[in-house]
Amino acid sequence: MEAAAEKVGYEFSGLGKPKNEHDIYSLGYASFVVPLVKGMQELNDSLKFNVQILKSENEKALQELNARNEEQQKTIMDLQTELKNLKITVDDLTKQINGGTKNSK
Repeated sequence: MEAAAEKVGYEFSGLGKPKNEHDIYSLGYASFVVPLVKGMQELNDSLKFNVQILKSENEKALQELNARNEEQQKTIMDLQTELKNLKITVDDLTKQINGGTKNSK
């Protein structure tokens, strides 16, 4: 921990350094609370911001998909109508051909 704090140039008061070669390092856990809470608040704010962005992007994508779906449904209906009309035309032509064939016999 000492090396990490020194590496970034941070003086951490929560680290108790050994006073002699037989002493040990200690940590003041109370010194961790404030930075941890602040870090959690920053992460929470960042998360809320990102969630709002994602919601906005998802709503926009959904609207685009709905618009495309409506266009495709209209195209399908138009094609079904055209197919129905073509079937009627084919049936009429078939009747004319069959009727003409019967008359020519």
